[in-house]
Amino acid sequence: MPVKPQFKGVALLAHGLDSGMMDWGLARWKKELAYIKAMGADTFWYAPIQFGRRHMCDIEKRSGFMRLRIEICKAAMAADLKVGVFLGLNDIFPETLAAHRDWRADNSALSLEEGEVCPQAAGAWREVMRLRELLFAALPHIDHLFVPPTDYGGCACTRCAPWAGQYLRLFEQQAALCRRYHPDASMVASAYGLPLQQVDMVRKGVRAADWVDYVVDVPRGCGKGVIKFYMSPEITMVGGWGKQGSTPVLEQIRRLYRAEGRAVVGIVPYSEGIHDDVNRFACLAFATNPDRTCLDVAAEYARTWMGIQGADAGRVAGVIVGLGKDVILDVTSAPYLDPDRGFHNPHADRRVEIMMAVRKRHPALNRNYRYWLLHYRAVIEALNVVRGRLSPSILCAEAERCLKAFERLEPAYAAFLMKSGSHQGLRRTWVVKRTFHAAWQRERRIERAEG
Repeated sequence: MPVKPQFKGVALLAHGLDSGMMDWGLARWKKELAYIKAMGADTFWYAPIQFGRRHMCDIEKRSGFMRLRIEICKAAMAADLKVGVFLGLNDIFPETLAAHRDWRADNSALSLEEGEVCPQAAGAWREVMRLRELLFAALPHIDHLFVPPTDYGGCACTRCAPWAGQYLRLFEQQAALCRRYHPDASMVASAYGLPLQQVDMVRKGVRAADWVDYVVDVPRGCGKGVIKFYMSPEITMVGGWGKQGSTPVLEQIRRLYRAEGRAVVGIVPYSEGIHDDVNRFACLAFATNPDRTCLDVAAEYARTWMGIQGADAGRVAGVIVGLGKDVILDVTSAPYLDPDRGFHNPHADRRVEIMMAVRKRHPALNRNYRYWLLHYRAVIEALNVVRGRLSPSILCAEAERCLKAFERLEPAYAAFLMKSGSHQGLRRTWVVKRTFHAAWQRERRIERAEG
């Protein structure tokens, strides 16, 4: 039986790899909260602070950083959304770790990030708990607290082995501290990222832990409701982490719901940018009714969020369902040995033509960033096919129009594209397949003429 979860959320977890969300002000955050609420979400998850990537001044309630995180929490509450907090287990500020280098965690077997310390160092753990208390006291409300064992967090030193056993013991301390300030908060544990043997250890520990309310993804079968958090696929990373606009994967999302069992009580797609918008919508739509078709969901997105009515909504739905193919922009990772080698995507140009024609018939799309995200993806997919009906100059011009639209409508995303270097690559003849192919043909013609 397809899963129909009891609660549906979106995790807007902007951190070091986000695609522009870290640069949002409060007004933009409020707008995004209103969007996910209208799409059907009842819970908002965020990472108020990643200590290892911030500085000591940021934890002060009067700091601009913390004031914004507090106001984001209040805005979610005002939007009638429950608030979930994603928090690393054992990171501290880099200044403190620099002064106590012997506290550093061993990352040999776990996925760690900045600022992690070994919990067996007494001073280190005191600092970890001090920072968590400051955070819990500062935030106005927490409905759910999710602390993963790794990715990010953990320590693989011999004193912490096996880490699975240490994780639950340490999380329990933080859970008690959180409930001192937020007594009704539920606790969400996980064995995500751990070796299989340690997953079984967490399963045994969670089964006996009356302070744990839910688990994320794994371990299953331990008497706790399962929250699908990381999703399958991972909607924020798929397709280059937003560097090519939207990457719709509606069919994969639909299969996920139809494969899940009754243990799943909550769906929380992990998202780090507006490029996920269509997939977030699909996650929430299929959670309400997993028997819908991909074209039906895509057409509703076109009508509701792009303002496209009539037959054009169906045309754009076809584009959405057709997008999402793999794209390789870096020719050094796939040497161009065959002049005809390129990305096999026979309908790529047609999708671009449809999007251009729909924009002409619906001028309001010029002010709709969702349109430009999808069009940008369509253009880039076409640029990675060696030949087609559209010339490289037309496609490159459309890519530039997309960037200009992002600069007007979503400047933080435009800045991300430029900072990541992905858009500059479109301007280089020797990077994108179609412009490479045209340039290579020119070189061959010159070679033959001179020979």
